Amino acid sequence: NLIEKAFGSNPSSLGIIAITNVPKLPSLRLRLLPLAQKLASLSPQELEEITVPEAEYQVGWSHGREKLEGDKLDYSKGSFYANPLTEDLTNSMLERRRLQRKQLNDNNSAEDD
Repeated sequence: NLIEKAFGSNPSSLGIIAITNVPKLPSLRLRLLPLAQKLASLSPQELEEITVPEAEYQVGWSHGREKLEGDKLDYSKGSFYANPLTEDLTNSMLERRRLQRKQLNDNNSAEDD
């Protein structure tokens, strides 16, 4: 399995995988790269809003969550793991968070009744 070979626990696993033959990749890349500035200008609170710990930081913003050596957390970079199924992922994630909080509040209110 190629994914196991790339990301597995075997010492020969590189931790990377190459995706090839992506239709329209150059134009998609040109649309994506300018969004890095938008992401970089978000406040710490907004970045926290697009952090998804329940997905083990495999989607959304991740900073200081990945371990490089033993239990040492990596604070030298931030990563954003995107979902290509939406045009505006940041706003989609923020809206999803708002809806999740609302649902949690509604559920807590219903339990209080």
